[in-house]
Amino acid sequence: MPDLSILTKNLNPAQQKAVETLQGPLLILAGAGSGKTRVLTHRMVNLIAQGLASTDEILCVTFTNKAAREMESRIFKLLSDIDIPVRTDMWISTFHSFCVKILRKNLELLDYKPFFTIYDSSDQLSVVKKTMQNLNINDKMFPPKNFLSRISSAKMLGLTPEALEKNPRGIMDHRSLEVYAAYDAELKKANALDFDDLLLKTHLLFQMYPD
Repeated sequence: MPDLSILTKNLNPAQQKAVETLQGPLLILAGAGSGKTRVLTHRMVNLIAQGLASTDEILCVTFTNKAAREMESRIFKLLSDIDIPVRTDMWISTFHSFCVKILRKNLELLDYKPFFTIYDSSDQLSVVKKTMQNLNINDKMFPPKNFLSRISSAKMLGLTPEALEKNPRGIMDHRSLEVYAAYDAELKKANALDFDDLLLKTHLLFQMYPD
């Protein structure tokens, strides 16, 4: 058994308690610069060291690539310090990077082709404008960015055009829903996803294929 004292060394009592709590859910509330990342990385390594999970059985997500790299670096160092080799990839990334990794392997289950494209904001705007043109909607009277904003809001709520057609929920008017459905169809025809789709399609994939 490796010497695990390094995992609780230089921690205050609250941090130490968090690192040593390995069963069940745990919520940590703390302000900026108070050592949250230290607690999370030490706790993750403790889970691995205690044999409760392997390095590829823990999902660690954060909001920026910089934060993800920092966490990965710290975890690698801690595991190295207690002589635990890392033989598999670790799931330490941003939410969107995690979703891309899942979708690259599984998006075909949602009737897409492999090697999909990710559209940026300018690509999205072009598709919305094309969609509006096909639907004879005047882009002077109805700004394309407004439609994009409504589409993004719907996707962030996990709502597809099909779901909104069955239950509008007062979220979209008929014209916006028409644009959303046509926009979604254009993206699928191009085998492309927008940034919001990365979260939405992963959510749908998990719903449809729990395994």
